[in-house]
Amino acid sequence: MDIDNTCGFAGYSQCILPLHGGKQVLNLCPRQISGELALIEAAVADVYVKA
Repeated sequence: MDIDNTCGFAGYSQCILPLHGGKQVLNLCPRQISGELALIEAAVADVYVKA
């Protein structure tokens, strides 16, 4: 995949998507690993609502 490596890949435009009816979230964040390549890091986390 071609990338625009002029932005520095600091994670300012992270993508957060709800999963399983909002019980979990998926977080995607690009991380620059060279002048031409980026790694897309992903994490899934549970969402807890404090009553």
